[in-house]
Amino acid sequence: MRFPLEVRELNIKREKRKARVKSQDNREIQARKTLKLRNFAT
Repeated sequence: MRFPLEVRELNIKREKRKARVKSQDNREIQARKTLKLRNFAT
């Protein structure tokens, strides 16, 4: 199956955006975990 170039570029952009959102979510989850640990330690 051959995609037109525009569609392929749109898909790539969408995938990149998804990946960026996912990494941001992971960072927020990580920050929340460290915050919990810090609050627990004090």
